[in-house]
Amino acid sequence: MFPLIVHAAAVCRMNGQIIPCEQFGNAIGSAIGGFFWVFIFLWLFMMTLGILGIILWIRMLIHAATKNIDHKIAWIIVNGSSLYV
Repeated sequence: MFPLIVHAAAVCRMNGQIIPCEQFGNAIGSAIGGFFWVFIFLWLFMMTLGILGIILWIRMLIHAATKNIDHKIAWIIVNGSSLYV
């Protein structure tokens, strides 16, 4: 019923050795902190790719609308609707 009380009275072991439980908490906290920074980096990387993709999409749409190319209307429709796919 009270798992935290049982855990507080338990002995902390790391790599088979008994250590103070405060040290065990610091090890877990540093691992979680490392995952946090990895996810922040991945999020920033994906946001950068998304922004660059939108810039490319806008440039393709402007190019299709302003240049004299074959099947101009088809390219505008394809590029315009590709954002939603």
